[in-house]
Amino acid sequence: QFIGLVILTGIATVLGFLLFVIPGLILMARWSMASSLLVAEGRGITESMCESWEKTRGSELPIILTVVVLMFLFVVVSVIASLYATQIGFAGNVISRIASAAGNVVSTGIGVAIYGLLTGGQNAAETFK
Repeated sequence: QFIGLVILTGIATVLGFLLFVIPGLILMARWSMASSLLVAEGRGITESMCESWEKTRGSELPIILTVVVLMFLFVVVSVIASLYATQIGFAGNVISRIASAAGNVVSTGIGVAIYGLLTGGQNAAETFK
């Protein structure tokens, strides 16, 4: 189910980014806690997406700003390392891949944090131990 959720939200978000950047950011923000709902509460894919949509209503801007600022740092490091990979060799590729992986980890952490904040922390500490 988790893979299905990631595929479904990923496709919709990418389509939102392709149409315009703003719809993609809004979709990303509104579904930011869907994976946490799926894992922590055992909800289905569409139920997790719907509940995430409802719980994040009104919080889109802070979520978007947080994600954009944090991801920007990882993207910049990854791009710079990739651009200079030919000059610094293997280390550039390693740095680029580490920055990319760290961005994925932070993105997941943001979803868990949003889940904890918007559900009042109910069961969050126990679920994600």
